[in-house]
Amino acid sequence: MKISVIQMNSQDDKAKNIADAEAFVRKAVAEDKSDLVVLPETFTYMGGTVESRRANAETFPDGEAYRAMSALAAELKVNIHAGSMAEAAGEKCYNTTIVSTGRARRLPAIARSISST
Repeated sequence: MKISVIQMNSQDDKAKNIADAEAFVRKAVAEDKSDLVVLPETFTYMGGTVESRRANAETFPDGEAYRAMSALAAELKVNIHAGSMAEAAGEKCYNTTIVSTGRARRLPAIARSISST
């Protein structure tokens, strides 16, 4: 199994961070023929206030990063461990990770941290 680990300089622009992550995954698969690509913790959004982090938190399965990484895994037929991202769950926000598989009809796995903000 070939594994690529991606390092990013995520900032407070969620759309750009997701686009950058997609580009890094595509490059790793094209150049390294990766079977698994691992993104960093909080790759979707870094910086800002607690309020801005909560405002940029994902909901599953309709969040931008969740949909983007799931679709990319299916398209490229690769496994993606999407580091972690803020997940909005009611009044709380969790540091949550997803693992998307490139195999058809498999739902992404989701793991939520115990603590919340």
